[in-house]
Amino acid sequence: MKITKLENNNELKIELNSGGKLYLLSGSYHRGGGLPAVITAHSEEYIYRGVKISKEIALGKLPPQDILNIKNMEIKQRAMEILGYEQFLKIFTQIDSFTPGCFAGRYAPDEMYTLYQHKEPKLKEPTKILRMYDPSKVPFIRYFIRVAPSETRCTEAVAHSYKLQSWDDFMFCKNWV
Repeated sequence: MKITKLENNNELKIELNSGGKLYLLSGSYHRGGGLPAVITAHSEEYIYRGVKISKEIALGKLPPQDILNIKNMEIKQRAMEILGYEQFLKIFTQIDSFTPGCFAGRYAPDEMYTLYQHKEPKLKEPTKILRMYDPSKVPFIRYFIRVAPSETRCTEAVAHSYKLQSWDDFMFCKNWV
């Protein structure tokens, strides 16, 4: 997180690890989409994208392992976003990667789709996340999608994320730009 003092001494810009920005203006925190923090004389409440979160999460100080232990999925998702998915994935293991042949010149080998997993001893199934680049957007947009624990290959995870049965179905249905 980076904190920058703006022209007025009472104004601060806070840049989160995830790339988001918060502004302290006239004693209130603001972001482009709404109010992320409510500060009263006696307490602080932190709200990120409409969900109340703890101060530790809001400041990006909760370690990835602790984020995985959060039971509420909305809070867990916000904590992952604030920390930044790239930071979060440092505790995960890469299990597969894939770039379709038609994009070989645009991406390094095995870069377009990458499947990660994390096995938590307390959980029956691993947590799996698919990182993918969208070739229809310029500049390329990177997405992080939680996929089913049964996924073992990027091609399956991509197809299933679009509710298709196979990679061949995905390639047939997808209109590449």
